[in-house]
Amino acid sequence: MGLGFFLVHLEGCSYGVVKPDATLLACSFDAVLNRLVKRGTHLANFSNESNGLLIAQTFYDVIYGDVCDKELLLGLSVCEFHNIISQNEIQWAPDGDAAFDDSSYILQFDLENKVRLISFKVNESREISRDSLRDYSLNADDYYEVLKEWSSAFYAEWEIQSKILNRV
Repeated sequence: MGLGFFLVHLEGCSYGVVKPDATLLACSFDAVLNRLVKRGTHLANFSNESNGLLIAQTFYDVIYGDVCDKELLLGLSVCEFHNIISQNEIQWAPDGDAAFDDSSYILQFDLENKVRLISFKVNESREISRDSLRDYSLNADDYYEVLKEWSSAFYAEWEIQSKILNRV
C-alpha cells in the first residue's frame, strides 16, 4: 500500500512522523482495521482513573522504564499492568512500524459507550512532555465511525491508484 505517513490529531496536537516515506501505510491501515474489529475489547480496570498523566506515566514506566517488579501501580503489580496493556491492546501507537518514531504514544480505552484516548510524546530526557499530553473522551460510535470512514476512504484511494499504476 505504499510509503507515506500516518498522523493522529487530538485536541490540537499531532502524533506521528511527517515525512513522505515515514512508513508503509499497510501497517497503519491494518492497525485501524484491527481497532474496528476489536471494538469494545480495549478494557482496563484503571481506565476510569481521572489522572491521565498518571496512566501515561505508569504505562511508560512499565513498558519502557525501570520499575521494581513488586511495586503496585494503579493497584496492580507490574506484571498485571503489563498483561492488561498487552492482552487488551490498549497501546494503539506505536504499533511496531516507523509511523510513530517521533516518540508518540496513544492509549485507547473502551468505556461502554465512550472511548478514552490518552496520547503523549516523550522528550529526549525520556520524560512525558506535558505540552503533548491529551486525555480525551468521546462517544464510541463517533470514534469508530471516524476509523471506519478513514479506512474506507484510504482503501478506495488505494484501489484507484493501483488501477492507474497497472495501466501505465
